[in-house]
Amino acid sequence: MAASFSIEAREWRDAAGAISYLACGDGVPVVLLHGIGSAARSFAGQLEGLGRDRRVIAWNAPGYAGSTPLAMAEPGAGAYADRLAALLAGIGVERCHLAGHSLGALIAARFAVTQPARVISLALASVALGHAMLPDAERARLRAARLDDLDQLGARGMAEK
Repeated sequence: MAASFSIEAREWRDAAGAISYLACGDGVPVVLLHGIGSAARSFAGQLEGLGRDRRVIAWNAPGYAGSTPLAMAEPGAGAYADRLAALLAGIGVERCHLAGHSLGALIAARFAVTQPARVISLALASVALGHAMLPDAERARLRAARLDDLDQLGARGMAEK
């Protein structure tokens, strides 16, 4: 019979700020990275299901929930992957199974490229291609639409949308 467990909200800090995350279970770590407009709580089902026989960590990316935003104005996947590396080192995760959704997939892929010895396996879901290859005018239009949604709906409404 599996041991009982609880999902705990935690926070880790260093000189760059805080990273909040949800954690449960023991064993080989599984790390879950959410996409834009989401948060660690979107992995509640995975935490419950996987946490019975392994350690599961679902972070709130920098700028989400209680996590300190990155200092640069336009951070790329590498900057997020660096924060992930710092978090994992800070909480004692040397190697893990890594899964990312959407923007989280880009972060997970960058982390796997820069820290391959730390990744046991890699799962990427709904990989975001981004808008870097679009013409400037189209990128500006999409950005304005996203910002309008945020202004009109608020963060919670946008996440629900």
